[in-house]
Amino acid sequence: MLTYRKPAFWIIIFIVLLMAALLVFFIINPIKNTADGQGMKEENPTENMSSADVSSDYANDEQDKTSDKNTTVTLTEVMDRILEATPLEEAKTLTSTADLPTGDQLYFLDATENGKYVLYGFHSDEYGYSGMMINYVIDGEDNWNYLEDITHWIGYEFPTIAETEDGGLLMQYCFAGGTGTHIDKLFFFKAYETGTLERFELTGEDMLAQTEKLVSFELNKDKEEVQVYDLENGKKELFALMPYADDLNGRTEEIQGIRCCFEQTGFLFEPLMVKVAVGLEQEGSVIPVYVDELAFRIRIVENEEGVSFELYDVSTYHMGGIEE
Repeated sequence: MLTYRKPAFWIIIFIVLLMAALLVFFIINPIKNTADGQGMKEENPTENMSSADVSSDYANDEQDKTSDKNTTVTLTEVMDRILEATPLEEAKTLTSTADLPTGDQLYFLDATENGKYVLYGFHSDEYGYSGMMINYVIDGEDNWNYLEDITHWIGYEFPTIAETEDGGLLMQYCFAGGTGTHIDKLFFFKAYETGTLERFELTGEDMLAQTEKLVSFELNKDKEEVQVYDLENGKKELFALMPYADDLNGRTEEIQGIRCCFEQTGFLFEPLMVKVAVGLEQEGSVIPVYVDELAFRIRIVENEEGVSFELYDVSTYHMGGIEE
């Protein structure tokens, strides 16, 4: 039978001290084996070098590290590269995805009628379709404003722009699309005499908060219709009826709610409006059943704090036409 005992305390202390001493010795005097098997002290590689030599090697090492970090090209550098190689008048018009490009390409996307603003898109192997540029032309002089956080093509509509009455710029583009989803975004660019543009966005959260104050819905199950009420100016007036029986396509799941669906949005420039789908939420369904659309006019307000978007004057939107 084997018997296990703990070693005495003083033996443990002795072993620890011995190991510490040996460790210090070998750190101070590293040993390497020579061809004849004799140990020798390793020379400090910088011992016989001048301070200039050491500094030079250090600088070279740092330069190598910096060059390694710069191997990734930024989107700004890519757009600069494409614009240096391609004059604006040679930009291609991107109208179809039949022939997807490779390599560096500059695309013409849209322009205002007077040519004051011109929108371009880029393609590169590094960043795909990411990046756009707005050329703000003042007295014949180009002023390039980069948009680095926007992909100008995702397989749906291309971005469009329009000038506002006060000389600013509007841009809308399809941010996301798919089954049951089509989300457009709206930007307003405040223009400065320096040629720079400042961007402001009408967010989905802002639209949701405003539409909840402008309209309300009630479900009439007997008539199978959605009743839409106008809440503007403190009133509550019934102004639209939206039948939904045909939209259900025979589905009998319980209807749990009605809402404006900002996963189905689009913008119009003349007049400036947002159109939003009205949907029924059914039990067990992820995608709402869209029954119709509402349209809200948009007012852009500039003040000392910046720019805000105000929704007002709700109407219905049928088959591409506005019905007051």
